[in-house]
This record gives sequence, C-alpha cells and structure tokens, in this order.
Amino acid sequence: LAGRMGVLRLQWELVDAFGGQIAGENRLAIMVPAGPEISHRKYFLFGNGGSRQPGMLSQIGIDVIRMSDNWCYGASPDGKFDWSDFDRQIEQADRYGFRKQWLMTYTPVWGIRKDFIKPKGEWYSGGAPVEPEVYRMYARDLATHFKGKIDYYEVRNEVDLDHYWRGTVDQYIEILKDAFGEIRKADPNAKVLTSGFALLGAHGGRNLNPDIQERTIREAQDYFDFHAFHGHGEFFGIFQPQVDGELARIRQSLKSPKPLFYTETSVISDASWPSQVAQGDELIKKVVFAWARGAYAYEWFADLDWKNSEMWGLCTWDYQAKPAYVAYNTLIKTLRGLTPQRQLELGTDQWAFVFADPEGKSTRQVVVFWRENSRLPDADVRLAVGGKASCKRMDQYGNQTDEVVVGGQVLAALRGHPVYLLVEGGEPITKALPMAVPASVSAFDTGSVLRLAADVGNPSDSETTIRIAWKLPPEFKGVADVPEQLVKLGGGVARRIVTEVPIPADLRMPSFGTLNAQLDYSLVGVDSWKGKLNVPLQLTRMIPDGAASTRMADFTLDTGDSVVNFFNADPGNADKVWKGSADLSAKAWLSRDGQNLVFRCDVTDDIHDQPFMGGDSWKADGIQVAFTIPGQKGNWELGLYRTNDGKVLAHVFSMPVDTGLENPWDKTPLKITRENGKTLYEARFPYARYGITDELLSQGMRFAFIVNDSDGKGIREGYIRLAEGIGEGKSTEKFPVVRFKAR
Repeated sequence: LAGRMGVLRLQWELVDAFGGQIAGENRLAIMVPAGPEISHRKYFLFGNGGSRQPGMLSQIGIDVIRMSDNWCYGASPDGKFDWSDFDRQIEQADRYGFRKQWLMTYTPVWGIRKDFIKPKGEWYSGGAPVEPEVYRMYARDLATHFKGKIDYYEVRNEVDLDHYWRGTVDQYIEILKDAFGEIRKADPNAKVLTSGFALLGAHGGRNLNPDIQERTIREAQDYFDFHAFHGHGEFFGIFQPQVDGELARIRQSLKSPKPLFYTETSVISDASWPSQVAQGDELIKKVVFAWARGAYAYEWFADLDWKNSEMWGLCTWDYQAKPAYVAYNTLIKTLRGLTPQRQLELGTDQWAFVFADPEGKSTRQVVVFWRENSRLPDADVRLAVGGKASCKRMDQYGNQTDEVVVGGQVLAALRGHPVYLLVEGGEPITKALPMAVPASVSAFDTGSVLRLAADVGNPSDSETTIRIAWKLPPEFKGVADVPEQLVKLGGGVARRIVTEVPIPADLRMPSFGTLNAQLDYSLVGVDSWKGKLNVPLQLTRMIPDGAASTRMADFTLDTGDSVVNFFNADPGNADKVWKGSADLSAKAWLSRDGQNLVFRCDVTDDIHDQPFMGGDSWKADGIQVAFTIPGQKGNWELGLYRTNDGKVLAHVFSMPVDTGLENPWDKTPLKITRENGKTLYEARFPYARYGITDELLSQGMRFAFIVNDSDGKGIREGYIRLAEGIGEGKSTEKFPVVRFKAR
C-alpha cells in the first residue's frame, strides 16, 4: 500500500436490490510523517492557521499555529470576558509544542470611536476605528491573562482593506503603539506583529487607506517586531509580483526593515482533484519563495476546509487528506534545518532555489525547481554538482528516483509541478546550463513561418552527438514532417538550433487556443540523458476592425460547454440549475474607439438581481472581465455591475503592479442597461488609465470574461465563461490570446 507516497483515493459505491445507491470517497495520506522538531526553529518557522486538529498539524511538523479570540463579541464595556475556552485551546497547543501566534480581534460595537461617522449602506462594525482606551484594555487583558503562553501578537487583520479597518492611518498607528506598550508591559518576552497586510491596495482592491502599509512600516518601526503580510492567491501573476514588486519596494526604502512574518496566505481549491493537486503545488511554491525572499515564518491559512464552502484547508472539512497536506509534510521533512543559499538564473517564470546547511556541517543540498508559466515550453537544464555527488529526484509527495551524474552535472527537468533534487557529497550548486531548452514560440498565424528553436548543450568534457527531433501538432495536417537532426557539440559547448516551418495560408486550425509541438532529444551513448519536451504554440484571435454593431460577435456563450453551475448534483436545488440560453447566455465584442479599448456584452438573463456592491459584486448578476497587457506584471480584473437601485459601477479586483497607474475603478466609462430580459454592457478602458497602446494590442493580449447569475435568490448559482481562470481560481494561463491589427 505504501509503495508510492501521496494521497490514496478509495472510491466506493453501495447499491441495494431496489435501486437505491450511495457513493463516496475515502482517502489515506501515504507518507513518512515529518513529526515535531524544534532545532531548526532558529532559522525558519513552518506554520498553519487553525487549531481544530493540532495532532494533524503536529504530525507534518508544523512549528507555529495561528489562533484568535472573540473578545470583540463577548466582552462587556467593563472589559470582563470569559477566557476559559481559549485557555483550553492554549493548553492543547502546548501539549504539541507549538509556538502560538495570536490574531488580535476587531472593534466591539460599544467600543467604536465616538467621532466615527458611519458609512451609508452595508458595512462591518468590527472594522470601525476603536476608542484607544478600549483597545488598550483589550491588549492589557489578553497579554496579562496569557503571559508566557502566546509568542506573537498580530495587531488586527488586513487593515489595508476597508472591510476590516474604516479608520485612518494615524488611528491604526495609534492602536499599534498602544497594543505594543501594553503587551510588552504585561509580557516582556512576547513579540508584536503589524496587521497582516493584504496588499490588495497595490494589486487592485479599492480601500480607504492605500498607503497604510507603507506608512505603518515607515513611521512605527519602534512599535513592532515583525512586518506581517498575507498575500492570498496563486504564485503566478499575483503572489510573486506582489512580493518582488510593491512589498519589496516598501521594504527596500528602509535601512533595516523588520523581518517578514507571513501570517495568512493560501490558495483556495475546489472539489475537483486537479484543483486540489494544483493547490498542493502552490503551497510548495509560495513557502519556498517567501522563505528565499527572507521570510522568518510562513503560515498556510487553514487546517480544514469550510463545510460546503471555501476550500482553503490542507484537509477536507471531514478530515480527509488533500494533496496539500502531504506536500507540506514533504517540504518540511526535506527542508527544515537548511536555509536558502541562492536562486539559480533560469529565465522568466522558471525558478530554482538552492538550500543547504547554514552551519556547513553537512554537504547535503536540496534544489527546489519548477517551470511556472504553462505557456512556456518544458525545459531540461544541467546543474553542476561535481563528479563525487550522488543525486536523487523527489516529487512533491516524497517519491524518489536516482539521477545519473554525467561530467559532474545532473539533469533537472523544469515542468509544472515543483520537484526536489537531493544532492549529497557534491560541490556548491551555483549555476544552471542548458541541456535542451526550447525557445518560447510567439503567437503565429496561418500563412506565416513557424520558427522552432532550442538551446542544446553537451554535459561531457569531450565531443558528443545530440539527436533532436520535432513533432508538429496533429492539427498541422498536410504540413511536411520536420527531419531529425544530429548535432555534434564539443565538450561543455551549448548552441541554439533553429528550424523554420512554413505554415500554409489555407491550413484550418482552431480560432484560438494552444496547440502542442514536441521536441525529442537524446544524448547519444547515454541512455538516461534524454527527454520529450512539450512546446506550446499559442493561436490568436484577430479582432476585426469596426464597431460591435457592424459585425458578428467575437465570442458567443450559449451552450452547456460554457456553463459552470454549482447545483448540478443537488436535486434539492434543481431550480438553480442552468436551463438553457434563455436562462443565461451572452454575445460579446472587442473593439477600439480612438484611445479606448471597448468591451460590449449583450447578456440574455431572465432575472437580473444585484444587491451587492464592490468586492462582493461577484456574488450576483454582473460580469467579471480580465485581460493582460504585454509587459505589465500581473493582470487586470474588473467587475461590471448594475445594482437593483440602478447604480452602474465598476470594481477593480486586480491590477498589475509597478505600473504607476492609479486604480481606475471610478474612471472607467461604463453603460449598463436592462430591457426585455437582456442586460447590455459597454465598458471603455481608456488607454492612459490602463497602460494600453495600439502597438501593445497588436502584439496580443490574454482576455476572458465570465457572466455571473443569481436569479434573485441571494446567491450566485453559477456563471458562463469564455475560459477558465476567473471563477475557479485566478490564473490567466488558459485565457485565449486576442490581438488587433497595427494602425
């Protein structure tokens, strides 16, 4: 049973003689548990949120857990509060040897600042600014009661989001200083963290204090020990650009920034197995990257999923292992006691980090590497480890295979899943060299020449022959096969090999999407050094000139293939299932009008309902549209919606970092009208507000949208989509590429 580690899924079905049937799945985590250990904690802390199952977290080697209280709901104006339930939680955490990080809670209704003016409409009272004496009383009571038992105090949650903090920057800095003073007075050994900042202000979230993180870090350095940061979302396009962009800029502006403590950062999965596998991959990428960028600690958001709701956890709500649980165990067991030494340069969106013993007592090295962007070709590179090294390759779940060392080098295959290379007795790994690295293929059209190129290298000291063979996509019917090539290379030499393939103008291919070529290579005489590399070929949709009213729709969503429905498997909610194009369908156009990119979408929707606003607008009827502009870090995502009382608004869910552009949510011309069962949307994206030019549009951009559906029941029943990557999880990788003619 334990012949291969990972998550074993046992699917069962029970049928009786009368046609009754039930089915389900049980899982086993097949792994060697990391178990508790403390000697590495001086270098790094592996953490997790939630304390519902501390034994489950201890088993995989978690060092610190994030906990919190409900003082803001349960305390009275005289400060009296029953801590007994939290005493039990602390005692349980102590039995497993965890360090404890405490999220300090929100504002009680009776503690709201007297000068605070309540905003109109719906708002969360816990996010209101608090009377300073009330927060001092809370901090004093909390730290006094748990003296010596709580290691780290996080002063409130995500104060850069207006949901959690509707006060000013000065008011937050005031309570941070007060909390620091009270905590240190009651418990001198305890450490204080800033609020865990979400950084959504820089990444597109509309909030009251876009500079609150920078001002807090700059102006209150003497009143915290750690800079706390969150950063939810996928590594690609969200987390990595945040960390290397705005977060790095804020910290580099200081002479001696306080250490980073990631107190809540995760990626949500859905119920599907591929989504849960991807979540485990994301955990590895985010922990390794945050650590390599100088983090002191990293806490995944949750131990368990919410029941029938958000799936942030390492395990399902009923304690069944997800891939992330085993992946975290492997990461901790493999890397604890080591520290990041260097990043190997591999090119854009390809990552490799070397970990080793910081005290030099062991020759053991671990390289964690992956290719991030699925639009990039697979690549095989060589790592120089020395002739005496022994190497093993290990997957994200702990399965190992021996690797052959040739000329003091070992092969590293860059693919979508993170991989560990375990090296013993080798020389310090400082660089990567090409073995077979195909060049990215830019978008191409029929009637053009497809240019296939690859850098190939010779790992040995003497002249060697390398065989390379290109296989074209099956859609290239009638295109001549590319002949196999034998390339002689001198010892240690690398060279780029280019092959040009004419594409007939009458070749019929899909209108957009990705085709896949393949590069096969082998090092003649060395059976183990060979590979098959996938090379994506990105098709493009050329957008015709002219206004939407003069031509057929660019995109039509009116079949079940475009539908994502949340209630298909629930007979009790049959009224919420998509019933055809009259229930929900859409036709959409892209066009240019002067210095504006124009998006028009005609939606057929039998019932329009939008009771929400801003960041909650996705929960009911409206459109989410997303696109990338060449050269920008990250992507745009906007919500376009019309409320039940007739307000027409845009909300920016995400925007690229380091553009110097302001959040354009209120400067995006938008028309939304409703008539005869149709909702007509027209949004204009001014070039200057979005960093767009005609030249960039002619290069091509990734584009997608979804149309959310509520039907007046207070929930999102589902949506129709052009492509994956908006509703299921944030990723632009599967968006089609569209472009305009140069003008």
